[in-house]
Amino acid sequence: MSTNKINFRKVRDMGETISATTAFVRQNHKILFKGIAYIALPFILLGLVSYSISIAFFIEELWPEDVSSSFNSYTDIASVLSIFSFLGSIVLIAVIYEYLILYIKRPDFESITLKEIGQKVLENIGLYLSTTILLFLTFLVALLPMTFIMGIWVFMVGSMVEEIAFLIVFATLGIGLLFTYPIVAVSFIFIVRLVEGKSFAPALSRCFSLIKGNWLSTLWLYLVTVLITISIIGLIPAFLTGSIAMLINLFSWEQAMFLIPITGLVYSLITIIVNVITLIVVALRYFSIVEQKEGIGLMRKIALIGEEKAK
Repeated sequence: MSTNKINFRKVRDMGETISATTAFVRQNHKILFKGIAYIALPFILLGLVSYSISIAFFIEELWPEDVSSSFNSYTDIASVLSIFSFLGSIVLIAVIYEYLILYIKRPDFESITLKEIGQKVLENIGLYLSTTILLFLTFLVALLPMTFIMGIWVFMVGSMVEEIAFLIVFATLGIGLLFTYPIVAVSFIFIVRLVEGKSFAPALSRCFSLIKGNWLSTLWLYLVTVLITISIIGLIPAFLTGSIAMLINLFSWEQAMFLIPITGLVYSLITIIVNVITLIVVALRYFSIVEQKEGIGLMRKIALIGEEKAK
């Protein structure tokens, strides 16, 4: 592991942010992915097992005469899947951010242990869960007026299928574009709550304050990050999907059933890598904007220089 600690409190452009992300992952990949493997991966694997059982059951049992009972059983298993998948996603975010915060705060960052990461995740897991649930409820409330308007329109057009189909497509595109701004803004919500110690509502307000004047450049950074990540590791799922399709054509679903958990595992590992890179980019972007607007890191350096001179 390199001894040159990466300074997060620094103004960076897009190229510097991506470069710093790569350097951070290269420098800390052992302890970071070890933490993910020991703390988050068990939840993800439980979700994967449930997913595999659900898909296998669905394929095997969907076609008998008693379709309704089979589908009900499938729905019950899928409910378990959603719980484990949800917890796995939350714990994954927690592990990445808790290690990142320890890295920033600790001068001896090379001495950070798996036990310390686990303790911090356990201490703050309520923050991640509550933030995620509150975010979901906030977006749900924001969607209600649009859903109401869409319902009125569907009622007015009645049985005119073409108009309803057009409305659904138009509404989906419109909502997607409309929600792009708040989605980019709330990407800072976890790091704001962790670093600044704010409750949900003040943290949400802080996110929108930070993104003001920086939305387009932040959106562009996120898009480029996703495109670069997909271009590097995207060939794996493409090759895997093609291979599965070929095997299914050669054999049958029953004979190719073993591919379901393998496929799920590969996609889960890819998702983990994408999450690691994306969340580090988000954190670097947050600190960059804070430094650009408030210069906290610079003020701390000046204060330290003053203290040294006084001594």
